[in-house]
Amino acid sequence: MKKLNNAEVSLKNLSAADRVLFERAKAKEVSSFLKHAAVRRCLNDEEVKTAFGSGRILKSRRVLTWKAVPPDEKEEAMKDAMQHDNTATSACGSKHAKARIVLLGFQHPSLLDRNFKTSAPVISSMGKNMMYMGSTLYQRHLESRRVGFSHGIFADYAHCC
Repeated sequence: MKKLNNAEVSLKNLSAADRVLFERAKAKEVSSFLKHAAVRRCLNDEEVKTAFGSGRILKSRRVLTWKAVPPDEKEEAMKDAMQHDNTATSACGSKHAKARIVLLGFQHPSLLDRNFKTSAPVISSMGKNMMYMGSTLYQRHLESRRVGFSHGIFADYAHCC
């Protein structure tokens, strides 16, 4: 299997069939953002004007890449490409169009407000205390690892052994 590099893809250099795959991948990424309430769509033109004036618009861009389909999943990918009209997998089943939305910079005016609700892969203090209580109740040992940096503090990852 030929290795695909993780270089970004330019839409202008793609064939019409590949452009369709990336349009589907972009639509899938946008629907994922909306489904998980990461962003909210402006409902009308008035709201768009208000949003631009408030400074609450996040700048973003799309990163488009090809992902190679592993050889053991190639047959399943080919079936998916033939059976579904909205797939982002190529007809030969060897590659998958991947689109990601990348937010540019630290621009949201409310991020430093402690009451601002965010989605982040960190556990809340209540969640951490519940894990401690549960591990004590069920007499389990907790292991903790530092796994990431989010909102200026290290996020702890704990699991029961």
